[in-house]
Amino acid sequence: MAGDGLARTNPVHPADVAEALAEVLAGGPEVVPAGGPDVMTRDEVMRLAFDAVGKKGLIVHVPAGVLRSTSVLLEGIHPRLSDLLEFVAAVMTSDSVAPARGTRPLRAWFEALAG
Repeated sequence: MAGDGLARTNPVHPADVAEALAEVLAGGPEVVPAGGPDVMTRDEVMRLAFDAVGKKGLIVHVPAGVLRSTSVLLEGIHPRLSDLLEFVAAVMTSDSVAPARGTRPLRAWFEALAG
């Protein structure tokens, strides 16, 4: 995981995303901010995923600077991979909390997938 794992997010359940998309298709606004009901850190999301499959798991933190440095090195060789690394570093180290629209917790989604 890039960064220290403390960036916050509120993952949204796919069924809640589908409901937001249906609203847009029905003539609603073009942009529908949609976050889940629970705000958690990236580490908490990973732990939740491990819990859902009954594994202890090991979370390894890669400093965002490593990804950014590698991105710079790859810029002339593989621009797409360079952009991807920069994107991952930015997303994993920034808070990304949308207005809570969803009602289904991430735990339920992970448990259904692990089912």
